[in-house]
Amino acid sequence: MGVTSSKKEIWTMGTYSLLTLSIMVGFMYLNTFATEVLLIPATTLATALLVAKVCDFCVSLFAGMIIEKVKISDKGKNQSWLYMGRWVLAITIMLEVCNTTMAPVVVRVAVLAVSYTILNCLMNVIQTAYYGVLAAVAGPNPANRNAMTVNMTRQMTVVTLICSSIPTLVTVLPFGSWNYFVVAVVFMLPMPWALGNIAKAADGKDAPVDKNATGANQVSVGDMVNTMFKNPQLMVLFLAQTVLYVGQYIYQANYTYYFIYVVGDFTKLSVASFCSAIVGLIAAMIMPKVGAKMGKKRSCVFGIGLRQSPY
Repeated sequence: MGVTSSKKEIWTMGTYSLLTLSIMVGFMYLNTFATEVLLIPATTLATALLVAKVCDFCVSLFAGMIIEKVKISDKGKNQSWLYMGRWVLAITIMLEVCNTTMAPVVVRVAVLAVSYTILNCLMNVIQTAYYGVLAAVAGPNPANRNAMTVNMTRQMTVVTLICSSIPTLVTVLPFGSWNYFVVAVVFMLPMPWALGNIAKAADGKDAPVDKNATGANQVSVGDMVNTMFKNPQLMVLFLAQTVLYVGQYIYQANYTYYFIYVVGDFTKLSVASFCSAIVGLIAAMIMPKVGAKMGKKRSCVFGIGLRQSPY
């Protein structure tokens, strides 16, 4: 079956990439901002981020249940979280890189830690809701979902190119300690528009929360754990993803300092990021076709291996 979704629907679902743009300042450069601008001790920062990640993990286990059970509007259950969540995300994106240098250390840590925790926890729900909307808009046709995913990947490469400018912008802008905040606000502005359009695309297609529904299968945390241990392929995927994210966070926590203290020029990170983004742009053009020829399983293994090799 060929693609039946309209070009507008495919493009709209791809604008989810603007959410990545909106969070990238805090996601990639929060450690640098916290230690170099807010002067928060590294051990204190690490403790705050660890607590945030534990909360993030706990919420991730119940994100689907939250969407199914918690009614926040009369819109579809997934739509509602995109409509409401975009504004909460906007506030937390600004708060986590807000210049609080005039406040005591405990206030600086509290503002950063609370905003970072809320942002990460809410992202679990927002991402789950997005895929719920995508399923509703694409319908049962897998070609529609594939087209939307490929389009988002290509938009993401453009976002990556834009994000490569962050190290230069936060260095050369004339706002001093507010540079990170200014860049984060500018990059955040398209996000509420994008999530609003994505949610609107599911009008009449996304079912609302039905608290009276009965007979639905309830999947417990124990069920998920048992499934993973009984499925060797799922276990391998879990371990591969775990190694990937551990490597990613170690790299992310240290590579900015490498350019600051070893290279001696933080703006050169923009050059390195731009070059990697160009490679990503080229890959986004050709890899979907390569993946189609390799098959889902082989392309998945190849992709995971390729992503983990740099770490």
